[in-house]
Amino acid sequence: MRCHAGAIFAASAVAVNAQAQLPEDNPIPASGGALIIQDADKAKTPHALEAGWGDKKTCHLLEDNPAVRAFRCTFEQGEGHERHYHEPHFGYILEGGPMKIQDVDGKERVVKTEAGRTWWAGEAFTHSALNVGDKTSSYLIVEPKSLASERRSSFRQALDHHVATISRKDIDDYADTLTDSDDLNLIFPDGTRISSTEGVIDFHEDWFEDGAWRFAFDILETRVTADMAYAFGKTRYQEDDASSAREAWLTLVFAIEDGEWRLIHDQNTRIQPAKDENK
Repeated sequence: MRCHAGAIFAASAVAVNAQAQLPEDNPIPASGGALIIQDADKAKTPHALEAGWGDKKTCHLLEDNPAVRAFRCTFEQGEGHERHYHEPHFGYILEGGPMKIQDVDGKERVVKTEAGRTWWAGEAFTHSALNVGDKTSSYLIVEPKSLASERRSSFRQALDHHVATISRKDIDDYADTLTDSDDLNLIFPDGTRISSTEGVIDFHEDWFEDGAWRFAFDILETRVTADMAYAFGKTRYQEDDASSAREAWLTLVFAIEDGEWRLIHDQNTRIQPAKDENK
């Protein structure tokens, strides 16, 4: 089956203005009809275009311009799509068939997709899928780039706000940037660890009461993938004006919770001062 460029641009127009279908009308559920992954390895999960099935490439780029990215994914009988992530997108089923899916609890089920049906995924997600039918299935995916850009922008705003709450020593605003669960990990440069959100807040409350120190974070790298993101950079910490500054590598991992970015992991690694070879 051939997909013409006109169909791509028509689909892109629908993608920008589409409304989410009701679950019973959507041949592929909100998860994309596949395995949802909820772990910290998402930062290493490939995009749908990069993932495949073993050594075989399953998705092929059709159009990539400043407005949209469109590609077609084809799965022959017994083939699937290894774990990958999607940005928000519009989907059109070119060739339907049963797809085996698995939910977060490990329960498996089969979803039957029908040619000509469409769906709208308004949020990014990670999944995998397997064609268990007796014929080829294929899909057209159109990603409006503005949505991916908005997600990256929202993360950077959340990151900057989190760092600012530390610099101004605002414990209430700082606590609002943390996960709602009690599973937050804070690892210090010396290797010690706090493994609860309540413990992290208590530590920062005591730390913030000391008004002499200074803290700066130079962001070197960020990546936003599905519903998780991370920032990596170098911190500079000074106890007071008379003290020498200490540097450390800092990695912050965030996850989307109720539509907002929340910190779930804070990892610090001390940078040892360079040795003076003249001594």
